[in-house]
Amino acid sequence: MNKVTIVGSINVDNIMHIKKLPQPGETIAMSEFSKAAGGKGANQVVEQKMKQFLLDVLEMMTMVVLCLSNLRKMELMSTM
Repeated sequence: MNKVTIVGSINVDNIMHIKKLPQPGETIAMSEFSKAAGGKGANQVVEQKMKQFLLDVLEMMTMVVLCLSNLRKMELMSTM
């Protein structure tokens, strides 16, 4: 398996939700606060892991198809 090195940042985004955009000079209170994982490094790691998972699933499906194909060939040969 190939190794991938990712250099980037991992952040925690502080998200302050507001009901409307403030007018120039206006101060408004936030209606809700939340946190979320972020950063380009973290996003790239997640994307790479998802790709690897899909490749692993594809590899397993290919193995199953090849095994079934070989079993079918063996069945046909045993009936000759």
